[in-house]
Parts: sequence; structure tokens; C-alpha cells
Amino acid sequence: MTTSSSGRRSTSPDADSFGGGFDVTLPCYNRNQGNRIKARSKLAQQTHVVQQSLVELRAEIERLTLEYRLAAANARAVTSEQLKLAADIRDAIFKSYQAGGRSLLELLDAQRNYRDVLRAQVTTRASYYRAAYRLQNATGVKIQR
Repeated sequence: MTTSSSGRRSTSPDADSFGGGFDVTLPCYNRNQGNRIKARSKLAQQTHVVQQSLVELRAEIERLTLEYRLAAANARAVTSEQLKLAADIRDAIFKSYQAGGRSLLELLDAQRNYRDVLRAQVTTRASYYRAAYRLQNATGVKIQR
């Protein structure tokens, strides 16, 4: 050992010295920032899903309203007056057929026409009631028929 002029002792003045260390950051101001951002992201996503659902619902209601209006117009077009007129023509042709003034083919044709008008009336009314039922289910509002 050697002594220096200040009186201190040095153990090995020619020895190499090594040092080691590591840095660690401590989250002093984290305050759960990752989960907050994740929650904001989920909220934004859910908001978009709700908006998309509202747009789809509005489009569905518009489609059902149009379908209802068309069915109502069709039901009004095929009226009971047309059915009564077809029945009157059928009956007149039947009486004429019995008297010998009309052929069997004309009678059968009149009966077919009457059934076609009756079928059209039943079909349009059924379409109208189906459209009204679907619109009522979609909106929750009772449809006046």
C-alpha cells in the first residue's frame, strides 16, 4: 500500500475499475391511462353501432311505410263494386245461357272472370293486412284500418 500526500491510502492505483447500473422508469403519473383510452374507444365504437342500428331501423320503417301505402292503394283499387259487377255479369250470362242465348263457353268465361276478381280482392286485402301488421310491429303504433 502506498500513502499519498494527503494521508489517504490507495489500495491499487493501477487497477481497472468497472461500473454497472440500470435505469428504471416508474410510472408516477399513469392514472390508468391505457384503460381510459380503451374505454373511450369502446364508447366510440358502441356509439357508431347504435347510430348504424338507428339508420337501419329508419330505412326499415320507410320501406314498410311505402309497402303499406302501396298495399292500401291496391286494396282500394279492387273494390267491392267490381266484385258486384262481375257477379251481376255472371248471373246475367247464366240466365241467358239457360234461355239458350249464350254458349257454355261464355258462361264458363264469366264464372272464371268472377273468380279472378274475387281472388284479386282477397289477395289485395291480405297484402294490405300483412303490410299493416308488419308496420305496426316495427313502429309499435297501432295502424288504423
